[in-house]
Amino acid sequence: MRVLTSICYDQLLSWVWLEAVWQCPDIIIATSNVWWAASTDIPAIEDENTVAWARLMGNDVVWARNE
Repeated sequence: MRVLTSICYDQLLSWVWLEAVWQCPDIIIATSNVWWAASTDIPAIEDENTVAWARLMGNDVVWARNE
């Protein structure tokens, strides 16, 4: 099984996701430490971006978040 780990800021970078498409992961593990950004839109943007790329790749996402 191929696993992609996407950590916090990487979830916002397109080139990281393009590399992930090339690697063909079976599942995505998305980790995030968003306690400092709870009052901003950053956590929602990370979530939406990760979900969109996972759908494009046909993968499930496992989330781990420190809020």
